Amino acid sequence: FHTEGVFRMSSFTNPPDQPAPEQSGGGLGIRDYVLLALILLAIGGIAIMDFKPEWGFWYWIGMVPVFGLLSIFLEWRSQMHATAPRPLKLRALVLHWLATVFGIALVFFVEERTASFDRTETGLMALLLLGMSTIFVGIHAEWRLAIVGLLLVATLAAAVAAEQFFWIMLIPVVVAVWLMRRRR
Repeated sequence: FHTEGVFRMSSFTNPPDQPAPEQSGGGLGIRDYVLLALILLAIGGIAIMDFKPEWGFWYWIGMVPVFGLLSIFLEWRSQMHATAPRPLKLRALVLHWLATVFGIALVFFVEERTASFDRTETGLMALLLLGMSTIFVGIHAEWRLAIVGLLLVATLAAAVAAEQFFWIMLIPVVVAVWLMRRRR
């Protein structure tokens, strides 16, 4: 079952006569709620950096394991219901998210040492790293994560352009809810 950081998903596929839960129609599925939660958590980071910048470092560092564990869960769930499952590259995903933690810590370190930018800008750079990491995980694992990452990066771009962070944070939520409802 476990071989050098790779999980084989072949024993977890649905029987041919049962559709995967994501294909059963109806309302939003667990995957949709997880993706929406990831967007809301990232947007919460922008709000924290705006209103309580001293909490920002620990918030962004804490978000990486949350994004990491949920992305691993989504990929595992996706492969569990796939007709031709791929191995789950657990080691690669863990290393990917560890590198993201290191990158975010480095951004805060540079901000502290150089005073080149303020905490709000540091939070936006952390959002950029988290968004790009989520895009890359979406490319190599559960593709919907790439869409989440793109929404996070688009939120960053809109926030920088508008300089009105609070109202801009609602854009990806509205887009995500609209996309999820449109699927029905």
